[in-house]
Amino acid sequence: NSYQVILNDFEKMNEQIRNADAKFDMEETSDEILDTWSAEEKAEEEQDVRAYYRDRLVSETGIDILDESDIENQFDETLHDLYSDVFKQYHLDVRYEISDFQTPNEGTCFTVTSPVLEDGSLRVDVVANYIIDDELGEDSVCKIECRDGEGKTICSAEISFRNGNGHEGEEGLMEADEDSEYDTSELEELREKLFEYIDEKLNPYPEKLDAYVYENKGDNAWTADFACSQCGKFGVSIHEEFLPIGRCCYCGWDNELEKCDRCGQLVDVDVLENGLCPSCSAYIDKQ
Repeated sequence: NSYQVILNDFEKMNEQIRNADAKFDMEETSDEILDTWSAEEKAEEEQDVRAYYRDRLVSETGIDILDESDIENQFDETLHDLYSDVFKQYHLDVRYEISDFQTPNEGTCFTVTSPVLEDGSLRVDVVANYIIDDELGEDSVCKIECRDGEGKTICSAEISFRNGNGHEGEEGLMEADEDSEYDTSELEELREKLFEYIDEKLNPYPEKLDAYVYENKGDNAWTADFACSQCGKFGVSIHEEFLPIGRCCYCGWDNELEKCDRCGQLVDVDVLENGLCPSCSAYIDKQ
């Protein structure tokens, strides 16, 4: 009986200890929550003071103060203007394909590709990276790079936005120390170099064909004497040394070619009549 009484006493003591531990944990947790609430309230107060100060600076001085999202949108708009310039210049040129514009997230905005090679190595990637600081008097930078198919930088530029700054004068009115400034001075040179690379390097095969014909005094064993069924240009390869048989050096379209049963020349499969090219078919009809 004494043993049972002692066990019951120990059980009551353990229960009291457990309750005490639980209350202690609740008190500690409550203190942590109170500290968190206090920190959040302080941050909100500081944010309110910051917003009030910036609003006064804008309304009383006319300075254009931008927050992080506004600066990002301004960079986005400038990059889209660059894309629009490229699109207007090249979207009707069969030698190139232009991707859709994507808002950059430390990545590619758009790509210009030559469709001649299937591996996509003939391309230019326009890549951008933002570093944004929207505090008063601080600079935000958009770094732009144009890279070739091997990832090498062709050209680069930086555009920057500097938030204006000011202070409260003796009479309680805000006074401007410096105005906001948006600098895109490096962008024009990048645009010129990008266009130059696209024109001269992105699809070298038409120029290579012209050089070959010139060196051979007009003799052309590389391309057919009929037009590409896709783009209508005379660039259909009939020699593996130039491009795969049937591929157009302008638009990259793979024309289906077959040999004429009589003369052995490669012609578009759609113009064959009973295995004969138009010339051989016309010759036989005259016999």
